[in-house]
Amino acid sequence: MFVQLSVIFLALIIYLLYRIRPDYNSSKVRKEYVIIVSVLLILQSGLRSYSTGDDTISYFMQFEQIKYVLWSDIFQGFSDVYIDGSGKDPGYPLFVKITQIIFSQYTLYLLFVALIFFAAFGDFIYRNTSKIKDILIIVILYQALFYDFFSITGTRQAIAVAFTLLGFQYIKDRKLLKFILLMLPAVTIHFSSLVFIPFYFIGNVKLPRLNLVVSLVAFPILVIYAHSIALTLVSSLDLNVYLAYVQNDFKTGGARGFSLFFILFVISSLLFYREIREHVPNSGFSYNALSLALIFAPLTWVDPSFMRVVQYFSIFMLLLLPSLLNYSSKSYIIRLILYILCIIFLLVYIIIADEEYKFVWQTA
Repeated sequence: MFVQLSVIFLALIIYLLYRIRPDYNSSKVRKEYVIIVSVLLILQSGLRSYSTGDDTISYFMQFEQIKYVLWSDIFQGFSDVYIDGSGKDPGYPLFVKITQIIFSQYTLYLLFVALIFFAAFGDFIYRNTSKIKDILIIVILYQALFYDFFSITGTRQAIAVAFTLLGFQYIKDRKLLKFILLMLPAVTIHFSSLVFIPFYFIGNVKLPRLNLVVSLVAFPILVIYAHSIALTLVSSLDLNVYLAYVQNDFKTGGARGFSLFFILFVISSLLFYREIREHVPNSGFSYNALSLALIFAPLTWVDPSFMRVVQYFSIFMLLLLPSLLNYSSKSYIIRLILYILCIIFLLVYIIIADEEYKFVWQTA
């Protein structure tokens, strides 16, 4: 928690230093600010101890094991998965093996993975924001809702999501071939990234408000039938390795805190849809992404691991929140109050979550 708050504090101080400049909203200043906060996020993620995060230690053990795996066995993994149907995600061992040519130490590897993710993340928010204060609120929202997943937990998926964030630009530019070529390695590293490929077509649908309303209305129904939907999805894609998520006896009420916040966010975004669309024409992509996140969110009632599917689309909240705050009122005072209230809420959310963090040089 304290490291998260420290990152936010530093981002705020740097923002205030930039804010006094007459060109504080220029592309140059925004790029500089994005680079600085990205470096902070890279250090936060890459310098974590191996006991920080749910699976950092298991990825460490896998990292060490791959050192002794023959290159021939690494490439054989592709045949095992895509021809014989055994195993999963053969691209990740290949990625690790290649990086081990340069990095034999796990912390350096974590820093490299963080560099990949936050370089894509930084490019994503730079291209899709217009004001430096938007970047600040994005950093705070990221720390509240996405830090636990991308910064200290899902190493494989962080790499895969980096590809999807970069691929979003190709979706906007309607460059299908480049998008597919970018997504191919992502799918081999984490198969769940396959769900992002249809977004090339869905993201550009011209009725984003209707899509979001339909998804919102369908949400409680999807929760009721979540188990059947998950089983059908896994079976139809012949994902036997993921059947354990569906067939386990894990008792879950879904990601309730996230779902409640997410639904309130969706409703607020719908209330100010006209104002946001008027000022941010590309916001339709974010609305369509939230529609997909709502459709997949009920799967977390089957197993929390399905949150990894939701995150491909819920991350577009980061783009929509600044627009929601910027255009929800014509009054500067009201907008300022909303900004302050939003920041306070997110800070309280972080404090309540109280995520434990230790640096790699701290004792376990």
